[in-house]
Amino acid sequence: MKTYHAFLSILLFAGCLLTVLPIKAAPFAYVTSTHDDAVTVIDIANNTVVGDPIPVPGGPFGVVISPDGKYAYVETIIDDGVVVIDTATNSVVGDPIPIGHSFNCQTDMVISPNGKLLYASASIIDTATNTVVGNLPFDVDLGCYAITPNGKFLYLTDFLANTVHVINTITNTAVGEPIPVGNGAWKAAITPNGKYVYVVNSDSYDVSVISTNTNTVVKTIPDVGNNPGSVAITPNGKYAIVSNYLGLDVSFIDIASNTVQSHVPLMSPSNPVEVAVTQDGKYAYVTTGANINVISIANKTVVDTIPVGGGGIAITPILKHGYPVGTSKNPRL
Repeated sequence: MKTYHAFLSILLFAGCLLTVLPIKAAPFAYVTSTHDDAVTVIDIANNTVVGDPIPVPGGPFGVVISPDGKYAYVETIIDDGVVVIDTATNSVVGDPIPIGHSFNCQTDMVISPNGKLLYASASIIDTATNTVVGNLPFDVDLGCYAITPNGKFLYLTDFLANTVHVINTITNTAVGEPIPVGNGAWKAAITPNGKYVYVVNSDSYDVSVISTNTNTVVKTIPDVGNNPGSVAITPNGKYAIVSNYLGLDVSFIDIASNTVQSHVPLMSPSNPVEVAVTQDGKYAYVTTGANINVISIANKTVVDTIPVGGGGIAITPILKHGYPVGTSKNPRL
């Protein structure tokens, strides 16, 4: 009888641990649909839609996920606000946060690596209180952000001026003069080691590579694709993946050589909008107006399509013991 009670106690204790400590959570993709005023959630494990779309009035456009995966922040381009979604319940938290003039880009919103600050167009939001606590001294009509892995600098493209602004996030002031790049500077991504910024130039069909050490262009990669728009860098820093809006395909840039290695045509071709890469680096998810193309990064082929049209996309981190894989503590600390 004592043995039975001891065994039962162990089972109960283990059950409590499983309840309290999330050992591993499957990643999910949050996809915005401006025309439908909704955000769709995709289970990355099987590429299926989770529940009903989440209503988000005001034209949901860009989306970012907090580093701990607990919240999705959705910018609304018509109402010029930010809507907060609790990813545990997939429900909207509180009222929209007003941000003023939008920069009109799916990535004109980034979150600091520790998750404490959200930069949405020119507004700085404290994620603990979901209130605007400051503003950046920039007001571009068309611009997109990228943030360095250490959170110290923002890179803001200026589509109309063909330049990139560098912003010190400690002082919230400009660093030097704007960096001249190609024509139609649009979306940008920074390598995991923080050394380089890859800027997509939509009108000159090339990519400018900026050294974060000197804040100068050290390489221009030509003939990337027809009207390149979005860019994402794999977690291992091997590839920059660029979507080509008019080319109906995706380009793989080999970062070691800064050359275009291959082009991947999309299935059921529709204009690609945004690219997001899973944290394990295995797949790239490309949104289009008709569907989402899932690309195997190893094979550079489309392996699945999801019948959800969308614009912005963000993928939750892979969690272990409640924290992102590769960390030992809560990123907010």
